[in-house]
Amino acid sequence: MCVFKKLVLALVVLLPNLAMAETTNTQTVKSVLFDAAANYLYVTAANAWGAPGCPSALYITINATTPGFKQFFAAVLAAQASGKTVRFQGTCNASGSNYFDATYIEIQ
Repeated sequence: MCVFKKLVLALVVLLPNLAMAETTNTQTVKSVLFDAAANYLYVTAANAWGAPGCPSALYITINATTPGFKQFFAAVLAAQASGKTVRFQGTCNASGSNYFDATYIEIQ
């Protein structure tokens, strides 16, 4: 019974986060910028990323405190170097419509 309660609790906590996540359009990475002072990685493409909640977002942002940040950074650089298209999942940044906070990357 204890395992079942933990599973239900995990679903209650995780499902709202999955439901709130948005997905960007698929594009090739144009540039990768790292702002050490702000502790953010920025990813741009030729066009806006087109997530439904912030269709004009020009920057994908990944905070260096995000779990797996180094792997995320490496995946972005590998995608750019190989010319692969990428799609991100996350949420629109509350501080402005030009930013999309990513927590997931899909390289195609």
